[in-house]
Amino acid sequence: MFGEEGKLTNEELEFISENTEIDILPKITLGAIRFITGTIGPLSPNEQITVPLWFALKLRKAGKCKIVIPDWLRSTSLRSYLESEKTEKTFSVLPPYYISISLQLLKFAGQDFPNNEQHSIKSLLYDLQTIRGDKINEGITSGLVRQQGAVVGYQMNNITSSEIQKIRKMVNLLLTKLNKIAPE
Repeated sequence: MFGEEGKLTNEELEFISENTEIDILPKITLGAIRFITGTIGPLSPNEQITVPLWFALKLRKAGKCKIVIPDWLRSTSLRSYLESEKTEKTFSVLPPYYISISLQLLKFAGQDFPNNEQHSIKSLLYDLQTIRGDKINEGITSGLVRQQGAVVGYQMNNITSSEIQKIRKMVNLLLTKLNKIAPE
């Protein structure tokens, strides 16, 4: 079901992220459609509606809608997140699958970004990932949580699901080794 040792693969993270809701501006009229997970629609041209990302991407690929780029994915917001990551010890609150969502929107809805700012957004996302990765690495050594002499976990608030997946195996190994050498 999952990748190696319970770790989700990038493809699985992408699949899960596609349930994230996003706004679109349809170019078509479509009645309500019932799915196992719920009903989507009805759709009317140029009337903004919130739909799952997977549905938005299907319509976008077919040229049937324009995706409304989320505020958190605008260059001004990303610059603000980046500045916060540089100056604050805590992590900024970002959507759990912000990387996967961003990559999909850049790939399939690049024309929907305002002012052709895709290149700037890619650069800001890279910088944001790098800084957050550095903070996570620092947090692994300073964020240890102990209970009754044993290391039981880490305290790092607001890291995202995809960031957790990247460090899961390493953290589990480290916790196991620390607990073996921890005094009773």
